[in-house]
Amino acid sequence: MKYTTIVLSGDYHDGPGTGTAALGARKKHRFEYHRFFELTARIRRSRRVGTVLIDHRSDFSPSGFAAVEAIRRELISLAEGGKRLIFCCEDCDMLTLFLASACDTRVIHPVGELRVLGIARRFLFIKKTLDRFGVNATVIRRGRYKSAGDLFRTDSLDPANREQYETFYGEAHERIVETISRSTGKSRADIDVLLSGHVLPAEQAVSHGWLTEVATVHELHRRLRDQKRKERTIKLHGKFGRGARVAVIFLDGAVCDGESRRHPVLGNCVGDRTIAGQLRELSDDKKIKAVVLRVNSPGGSAVASESIRRELAHLHKKKPIVVSMANVAGSGGYWVSTEADRVFAESMTLTGSIGVLLMLLEVEKPLKNYGVTSDVIETGRFAELGSPLRKLSREEQHLLDTRVEQLYEDFIRRAADARNQTPERIEAVAAGRVWSGAAATGRGLVDEIGGLDAALTHLREKLGKKKLAVRMYPKVKSSLLERVLLKHLPASPMGASRVTTAPAVIGELHRKPLAVVPELLFDSLTISPGEVSSAYSTSYSTELSM
Repeated sequence: MKYTTIVLSGDYHDGPGTGTAALGARKKHRFEYHRFFELTARIRRSRRVGTVLIDHRSDFSPSGFAAVEAIRRELISLAEGGKRLIFCCEDCDMLTLFLASACDTRVIHPVGELRVLGIARRFLFIKKTLDRFGVNATVIRRGRYKSAGDLFRTDSLDPANREQYETFYGEAHERIVETISRSTGKSRADIDVLLSGHVLPAEQAVSHGWLTEVATVHELHRRLRDQKRKERTIKLHGKFGRGARVAVIFLDGAVCDGESRRHPVLGNCVGDRTIAGQLRELSDDKKIKAVVLRVNSPGGSAVASESIRRELAHLHKKKPIVVSMANVAGSGGYWVSTEADRVFAESMTLTGSIGVLLMLLEVEKPLKNYGVTSDVIETGRFAELGSPLRKLSREEQHLLDTRVEQLYEDFIRRAADARNQTPERIEAVAAGRVWSGAAATGRGLVDEIGGLDAALTHLREKLGKKKLAVRMYPKVKSSLLERVLLKHLPASPMGASRVTTAPAVIGELHRKPLAVVPELLFDSLTISPGEVSSAYSTSYSTELSM
């Protein structure tokens, strides 16, 4: 019997990336859930692999609680399939222990330590910085919980925003603690001792029964080889299984206009033209019998979100569609999810955020301070609507406010129709508020708690098939030039987190004064980016975000 290794390393990405950036990240061993899902599916089917070594490295950075929940579920499915799981970590924090608790053998590095200290997320605000330089931010929103513009709008958490995130993180904390307690046999009192700041060195973590052994990953490999177990490498092809062909298409990133691309600040952006083209191909492909839409998006452009939804509606006339929500499916990510037969979410998915936001920056004062003035010729009363070089007039603000209200009402109606509820009932859980998947299920925004596996099981039953042949989309193709450039690019530290610096933000705002990215400066290591939406506008057109 052989063994295989699963490496948990690098930044979490739910689906295939785009272009050279994706290839470069893969070279640096970024974690891609779609590949992990295929890998575990192939391991379950393999009769030659009896042991799985999970190599959890210190640079592993899951982007949300739901990601860890989905990974843990796959580990449990391997154990239930008769595989022996050995979990090895260098250090063990709260989320690492949550993952390790799915395995009977839990190994920690000799100089590692167990730290279960709880969950924290710090919010940053730059309103006072903008005020200092005379930059005025106008935020027009529907939904008192819609916090995407708070980075620029306020200098602290307002009561509504604090309420929604305290509730979400509180639910996540309880879910993690309850799972650890149940899986390790430890009491809540034992966990409370750790939460009080009690850090255990490796040997004590083992002697107290939290972990089972002290060793390095290299020693584990050597031990398995001494047991005459050869390591088996499993090749991935973006498809697996035999039976009725089903497509899983990943929407992983902020929704934007045009082609999918790597944004210098937003990171991976899902372009409506790219996704729409892929959906049309799936619609015309007679071999594809059904589609799973895997959503890991905080939303973004309202126009792009609606373009994707319409293509989904066209495809839906021909084939069943099921939505599987990942870490976050909020705002525009929820909008596109309304075109489905059934919606699945992890219990810790961040979803909802049914609201609309528009934001403008006005830089007339700081420019005047440097002697820069402007004048204008316009042929229409509102021809210069949205210009960053002057304040909005009352009439212009009313015009934009009316448009935001119209889109919010459309969002309410769309969600009500999709969920077979009244607009009044949807509005009661809207207001831009984010919910956990569990809370959203209880309020009718989601059908069922479950991961990608549950969505595929549902389709198998709906199609009346015993087996499915799963195909992953979109398929990323890179040019010869990209591959040559990648080969000669220096690799950065494996799994290094993408850090947005102040100069990068300033440079982006200088290039596009009104291409505003709310919550640019959130800490990427604090589990969840929240509902990071983008509000784009130019001096001649204004685009709403959802």
